[in-house]
Amino acid sequence: MANDLRQLSNKVARSQGSRVRKWLCGAAGLRRCDDKKGFTLVEMLVVATIIALLSAAGFVSYATANRNARNGKRKADLEQVRAALELYRSDNGSYADTNGVGSAANWQVMTATIGSYITSPNIADPRNIGVYVYTYSDDVAGDTAGRRYEICANLEPDPGTAYCLSNP
Repeated sequence: MANDLRQLSNKVARSQGSRVRKWLCGAAGLRRCDDKKGFTLVEMLVVATIIALLSAAGFVSYATANRNARNGKRKADLEQVRAALELYRSDNGSYADTNGVGSAANWQVMTATIGSYITSPNIADPRNIGVYVYTYSDDVAGDTAGRRYEICANLEPDPGTAYCLSNP
């Protein structure tokens, strides 16, 4: 039926003009009377908008997942170093001595000192730039006798949020 109306509207359009053709197409419930196939501009814009929204949501979720994974690695690294420091203390009678307050340089000295107690020899912050570094201090509350320590890492997204572990 629709094909018959389309053929009739094409014949009428050739003889009577496009106004009658539009009326016939509307009466038949046809969206288009011509034989063109494809999508309208509005349909394409709707699809592009939906794809953009889904992409943006996926990107935000991916960035959040990466940040949480980096924070989890920081916490696991500090726990591993804490366990190594305790083993070092049980063998040597004191914690690793770096003669200083918390800094990334002290972290390097401390990890070199207790290297044989650490299962992963290359422990570093996942970003390891700027404020995202691990720090070690053996001068906690004025104690320089190797009885105390504090290891810290800054968590994301706020670099002022520190995760610190100290001796039990």
